[in-house]
Amino acid sequence: MESKYAEKYQDRLILGDDGDDDELFDELEKDIEDQFLAKYRAERIQQLKQEITKIKDHSSNINLNDHGNMKTIDTEDELLKETVDNERVVIHFFNPSFSTCRIMDEKLSIISTKHIGTRFFRIEAHRAPFLVAKLGIKVLPCVVLYYKGLERDRIVGFDRLSNSQTNFELEALEELLLDSGIVERRTVDFSNLRNKVQNKVDQSKSDSESDLDM
Repeated sequence: MESKYAEKYQDRLILGDDGDDDELFDELEKDIEDQFLAKYRAERIQQLKQEITKIKDHSSNINLNDHGNMKTIDTEDELLKETVDNERVVIHFFNPSFSTCRIMDEKLSIISTKHIGTRFFRIEAHRAPFLVAKLGIKVLPCVVLYYKGLERDRIVGFDRLSNSQTNFELEALEELLLDSGIVERRTVDFSNLRNKVQNKVDQSKSDSESDLDM
């Protein structure tokens, strides 16, 4: 339950509304008024305080304009620098003409709004020939996850996300990022007032291009 309020605090912070922390604690109090849950009140409020402290620590060391979104990178040098400079990094190697890449990019863009402690980047595969060769990337989309400059995991196509090759659930992607330690908590509500990422992928269109052709 406390994650819901921590998420509210982060969304409010991204929107530029500092607000009042006491309002969140009051809402949490009301949610656990039930006598049966009363004994857990102090513990849950403490958990919320810890979550908010963690978000404050993140926000004090970052530029919020650069976090909570998906950033396009144009050069390998810039991408390498961002990977080294940030603790948790998600890199989407993509081809914008592939519908599967557009779907992956849309989902990552939505998830990025909920995790300001993680940097999300996209780069067209042809702009990173050295990295594509070094990482052995042969199928797009390819999402590589880094923690403290080291590869933690990667997602190739949709194989680990869905039985379908045309789409997958946001929750499946976030769960994989969570399992890899690249994001720190599970999202309660994916709606976001600042970044409403619209699905512009025509899912009825047959995917005629080959994901093996980069």
